[in-house]
Amino acid sequence: MSRIKIFMLSISISFSFLLLNGCSSLPQFSSEVCTKKIVIDGDNSEWNGIPSYIDKNNVLAVSVCHDDEYVYVCMITQDSQTQRQIMGGGLTVWFDRTGSDDKTFGINFPLGRHTGGASQRMNEETRRDFDTARQVMDQTTLEMEIIGSKETDRYLLPLVNNEGIQAKIGKLNGREMVYELQVPLKKTAGHPNAIEPKKDFIGLGFETGAIASPSGKRKGEHSGSPGESEGSGPSSQSGMGRGHRGGGSSGGGKMHQGGASKSTSIPEPVNMWWKVKL
Repeated sequence: MSRIKIFMLSISISFSFLLLNGCSSLPQFSSEVCTKKIVIDGDNSEWNGIPSYIDKNNVLAVSVCHDDEYVYVCMITQDSQTQRQIMGGGLTVWFDRTGSDDKTFGINFPLGRHTGGASQRMNEETRRDFDTARQVMDQTTLEMEIIGSKETDRYLLPLVNNEGIQAKIGKLNGREMVYELQVPLKKTAGHPNAIEPKKDFIGLGFETGAIASPSGKRKGEHSGSPGESEGSGPSSQSGMGRGHRGGGSSGGGKMHQGGASKSTSIPEPVNMWWKVKL
């Protein structure tokens, strides 16, 4: 074989390796098959026994289960700054049908800066008290936003709808924020928006918007690349927020518990992705 052919073959093998490595770079876990009915009510009691997966920054604990029709997501955070970020800047949960981190389908709830919704009127409340902010949200936010692959491909959908998409935020024990989401797996006449997984994997991302500081400036208007704050491995115990980080780390693995904070600092936006096997 000539040197040129050997050189070209080496480049081809290296490029293929990079592609494969890139596709598998996201932290990975498996969705559980639902053994009981999941009610989207902001209460995670029915999630007992389903493993939680904690991101490498120890602020989010995520569980996923599915049945033949829906994917269900439960996210808990005990970190007060992250709670303020979600309530003040909005939260978008992203899905990618190939298991990558492409933003092909998203649910924005609570509404963020793109919509001019309630979160823009809650910045002061979120810096002071979660419960006050939630009361404002409950009174003014009756919609979620459906986001497609294009920036202009977005529209508002009532929280109470017939499309099979449900979202709810609750708080337990005065410190844990619980976020629950139900999304159809496949498109049907009744479910015009769905994940549509290509194979056995989907990408799952969490991204918050920026909230304004007292001076009116926004911090972290554009969050970093997904790889800068990706998820971690499974918790060593079942139940949300009680386990340790996976991935072989030792010590200090408990999810950060940020109690009521008097700090007025503006938290960095959240941007975390996982690859989930169905």
